Amino acid sequence: FALPNPESLCYLGLLVRNKEGKWSKATSKSIVSVGRKLFDTVTVTPSDTHSLFNNTLRVWNTSNNTFTDTVEQWNGPLDGFISISSGFSFKNGDKIPLPLWFQVPYLKSSFNPADIRLYSFDINKGGWLVSIDTVIVDTAKGLVSARNSSPGLPFMFLIDTLKPLISFLDSSKVPVKSGQRIHNNITVTDNVKNCSWKFMAGTGDERPLDLSFYVDTSSKSQTLGVTVPQVIVDGCTGFRALFTISDMVHENTVDLGRPVIRESWNCDNITTDNMQWTPVLVSANLDNPELKSVMALSSGKENWSYSTEVMRIIKWIPGHQKAFDGGWVEYSEPENSLFQIKPGELLWIKTKGRFNLDFGRAVVPKLNIVDTINIQPNQWTDFSNPFPFDIYLSDIFKTTSNPQIDSSIRVYSWDKDNLNRSYGTNLLYISGLSGHGELDVSIKKLQSYTAFNNANVPVSLLIPALSTEASAFVNAQRSLSKKGNNSHWSLSIKSWGSDNINNASVYLGENSALSKEITSPLSPSFSSQSISIYDKNRKKPWGVVVSPKESESGNYFEVLFENSASNAATVRTVIGEMFNIEQSHFIRWYDTEKDIWISAQDTMEVSLKPKQRLVKII
Repeated sequence: FALPNPESLCYLGLLVRNKEGKWSKATSKSIVSVGRKLFDTVTVTPSDTHSLFNNTLRVWNTSNNTFTDTVEQWNGPLDGFISISSGFSFKNGDKIPLPLWFQVPYLKSSFNPADIRLYSFDINKGGWLVSIDTVIVDTAKGLVSARNSSPGLPFMFLIDTLKPLISFLDSSKVPVKSGQRIHNNITVTDNVKNCSWKFMAGTGDERPLDLSFYVDTSSKSQTLGVTVPQVIVDGCTGFRALFTISDMVHENTVDLGRPVIRESWNCDNITTDNMQWTPVLVSANLDNPELKSVMALSSGKENWSYSTEVMRIIKWIPGHQKAFDGGWVEYSEPENSLFQIKPGELLWIKTKGRFNLDFGRAVVPKLNIVDTINIQPNQWTDFSNPFPFDIYLSDIFKTTSNPQIDSSIRVYSWDKDNLNRSYGTNLLYISGLSGHGELDVSIKKLQSYTAFNNANVPVSLLIPALSTEASAFVNAQRSLSKKGNNSHWSLSIKSWGSDNINNASVYLGENSALSKEITSPLSPSFSSQSISIYDKNRKKPWGVVVSPKESESGNYFEVLFENSASNAATVRTVIGEMFNIEQSHFIRWYDTEKDIWISAQDTMEVSLKPKQRLVKII
């Protein structure tokens, strides 16, 4: 037959029909290009560059071999591709000694040159294969080069515009039991045949491991069997399972994680100590989060009722009409809805004798969620880590994505003292204070916290289900010591009263990089005594004061000792953590009543009458 235009490229399709007269469908494999064929002959010698087809293809090798071959200009199907060059085919490409390099010019356009790849066409089974060899793009000269490890196949420089598709039966909302084996059948669809894939999985508190050997590739179709092993499905911390496929340009990831049931034993169960406040918090969603339900299960009394003769239960709810001592609200039947035991929430319990708290059946959520902690303006908010693993503060701030969060939020942890006597607050983060302004700190699992919002608008902290082990954050400290030759130092003062209950710690510092003084209110405490940094001009007690002034003669701060109890008390203080305090610096207490200096290395004792306030100087 005669081609309609012998001088141009045409396509020839072959159709056949069976005895019933049914015609076959045309596919890319049943269509070939015909018409004007361009050929060129090349003799490739070591280290020389050879130009073909009017300089639209350059060829060189880096071996010591010389060979001669015929090169044909060739074009293949372009489903989902943008062609950067013509296609080419070596007649005896399978016999060419490697390595072989090719270079083609390209026209600058709106596409991203970094997406250009070298592709070979499988002439036996059909379909494009992306080369794993490096592609070098010279954007200034408009040239793209690549080493070709498969010169036996036709090849083209192309840009892939299609993202690989992954389909599977999504059961991500259906909880599984701890230790259960999970199998998924995943179907992959793409215009590139040799996509690479990876299966990463691990328990919630660990860095995910490469478990690609758990993927069954025995099926000849595009369906893969992906199994999450039993040891990964953890009832305490949950698990992560991510399947990723890449065609060297685009990547697609699906989350194969599931909620996990805690059934026979709840990892959050706690035992209280006699007559000591204990934080109550959980890291999974309880089947029955109401306090009454938890106490009924724990006590074995179906009709449990609250009695202050055997226990006290309180929660920090500032602004509540029944709040006392700044914001503490005691449990009562009418307030039952405020005392829900949920991830992120925090309440406190004190019991006569030891008491076992059993939270019952719970479900660890799929680890792709974000928990929200709402903090009202100029208020303290108690919260807990909502997940069963440590989380970097940097990841919380990054997820929150609020540019003002650095300067507006102060975060404290509730910690027991070294003698395991009582809980008190210790500063974890405040921007601008040496030793406490770095984001590489983490909030710990099953740990209680309180935060103050220094802004005039509500702030929401978004806590991602991302453990420190799984985080990409690697000690990128943003410490003030790396921001130039600024003068900065800090120290903390710890104290306790006659009842040995920890007072809220206070913090002093200097930072010459600041344009104005940083202050923060005194953090919550269970004690009837307190110390604070006293602002005589504004008559305000502070928990943190950072001065912007650099003074050669030194800094002094007035410290207010206060006893709100109806009986006398003695408050003892010690200097806690110090940052950038040099040996040439001296820290002294000044007793204004006795007109004497006291070394800060000693314990400072102040005796207070009922409802008395005294000021000392440090």
